[in-house]
Amino acid sequence: MKILNFISLTLLLFSLSHCDLNDNANDVCFSPTQNIDIAYKEGSIGCSCDKNVDEDICVDGAALMCKVDRWVAVEDGPCMPLPPQLE
Repeated sequence: MKILNFISLTLLLFSLSHCDLNDNANDVCFSPTQNIDIAYKEGSIGCSCDKNVDEDICVDGAALMCKVDRWVAVEDGPCMPLPPQLE
């Protein structure tokens, strides 16, 4: 039981470290783990990130970079160059 509590606490602390408690829960934002489909929509907002921890990533064709304190969808970067089979 103590091991399960330790694991649960560790997961909770990890998830809180990647959240910005100032984010309005009613606002929809995108990140590598949620709402990728809105990343390139006009007016979309990236979720909070920590540029010292979070790495630029390509998720389902969306190139996401952690800039200052928010995820930003870019046209190139982590998704480039394309693998040979996709060129």
